[in-house]
Amino acid sequence: MESLLSISYPKLNYYEIKPKNPASNSKTPALADNKLKDDNKLKKACFELESLFLNQLMKQMRATIPKSEMMGGGKSEEIYTAMLDSQLAKEISLTKGIGLGEMIYKQMAKGKTEEKTEINLKS
Repeated sequence: MESLLSISYPKLNYYEIKPKNPASNSKTPALADNKLKDDNKLKKACFELESLFLNQLMKQMRATIPKSEMMGGGKSEEIYTAMLDSQLAKEISLTKGIGLGEMIYKQMAKGKTEEKTEINLKS
């Protein structure tokens, strides 16, 4: 019997941004690649923040449930539930989640374009 730890799961990358029209980026491919990499990093960070938020949410929700001696309790159960909550939070945030990561990304990306416009106006 194969243990759950030895099974390799596919890596989910729902937050990667693909170029909409690669032909339009042919004039400055290096700049387009850098912008795409920056956008991917930003989106990844936003979804990781959502994952951390969901993890804390689950941790606090679990704290409201009365402890039962039925499952054995102890440190091993605490470690297992912490790991389970962490993994669930990651999976939820990667599969559309609650929308927090997307909202943060849109706001941050909007701020980046406004910042560039301000710099261009000052120049």
